[in-house]
Amino acid sequence: MSSRDKKSLVASLRCRFKRSLSFQSSRPCEPYLTLPVPAPIDEGIGLPDENSSRVELLRVLPTEITLHIFSHLDRSTLLTASTVCKQFNTLVNQNIYWKRLYLSQPFWRVKQNTPKSIDWKKLYINRFELERRWKKGLASPKYVRGHTDSVYCAQFDCEKIISGSRDKSINIWDLKTGHLIKSLARPQHDSHTASVLCLQFDDEIMVSGSSDYGIIIWDIQKFRILRKLFGHTAGVLDVKHNSGTIVSCSKDTSIIVWSRKGDLIRRLMGHRGPVNAIQLAGEIVVSASGDAVIKMWNTGTGECLKEFHGHTRGLACLQYDPVLGLIASGGNDQTLRIWDSKTGQATHLLESHRQLVRTLHMSNGRIVSASYDQSIKVWDYTTGRLELDFPKWHNSWIFSVQSSADRIVSASQDHSILVLNFGEGLDLGYID
Repeated sequence: MSSRDKKSLVASLRCRFKRSLSFQSSRPCEPYLTLPVPAPIDEGIGLPDENSSRVELLRVLPTEITLHIFSHLDRSTLLTASTVCKQFNTLVNQNIYWKRLYLSQPFWRVKQNTPKSIDWKKLYINRFELERRWKKGLASPKYVRGHTDSVYCAQFDCEKIISGSRDKSINIWDLKTGHLIKSLARPQHDSHTASVLCLQFDDEIMVSGSSDYGIIIWDIQKFRILRKLFGHTAGVLDVKHNSGTIVSCSKDTSIIVWSRKGDLIRRLMGHRGPVNAIQLAGEIVVSASGDAVIKMWNTGTGECLKEFHGHTRGLACLQYDPVLGLIASGGNDQTLRIWDSKTGQATHLLESHRQLVRTLHMSNGRIVSASYDQSIKVWDYTTGRLELDFPKWHNSWIFSVQSSADRIVSASQDHSILVLNFGEGLDLGYID
């Protein structure tokens, strides 16, 4: 039998099997599937021509083919099959099927430390429920308060939130409880002397930027200052870093590329207004400016590779997904745009906000945006469709928003941080 014939047979059997599940046997452990079986020919007697009979699937098919059919069933069919009999239930609960189902879903990932012995069915069921809550907008809110002025920026991981404020402090909070763990501010720390406008951290360092024109590199484990950087002549509006590079941008219209240790490598000049936001992926930097233009740069050469035109007023925020080749941007024209980073063309125009789109974040197939209109909106970034709207959860302008598989975290002029938790009560320990 050729490879094509085998695939055709498996597809046919899979289709027949799914139909047969409606004929659940009343006898235990005897699932039946109607298969064509040639009837004996006897021309010497007149009997009804029965050209098929019901045969026991598990006894007719080799185990390997039965398992292969099961591996191609969707969630609903697998769950139905598990109720047919104990033997089917045993087969359906095998990890291999649920692992395949989980990993076949777009944007469903697991953490690198996930053990091989993980219960994939349990993981799938928890993630399926999580996605259902996202679709319905079912989130548990928690407000984190402690800053004494506007909160301009916030980043979080599975343990903590780190925020920067107009009160000149950087605060570290427990993500689950909202309790303050540590505050980096003068006089206890030789920190920023003006508003903390931006920050980014990884497992080793945190980089923060301020209205005092300065940048500080911190040891994220000990929260001590490693180095202070000065090169901008106005407030530092955004910072990004990776394993080898730090990039900053400023009201002075410049972008500066630094080594991870803090040595100035080069300046990128070309914008005619404040550079409000940047994204860094490898040697590519994407920048958004008050001049309403998005630029793509090569940090190694300093060359401007491409420009994106379409917004009618100044830009405030952007995100870049190098894997999908997408850029999302928002600004003072009250719109978001999704761009093809290769062609430079806008693919979707997202309209719903009523004031400046101040901040956005892309992850897990979603764009989360927030605005001076005090609303948080969730969009499908492959279609541009608006999926959720959370109006007036803050009492003033929203300056920062980030999202993960199970949370949205936003920061506002109202001095608060809002955590919207879609995973309350779910076991999401290995979900990335």
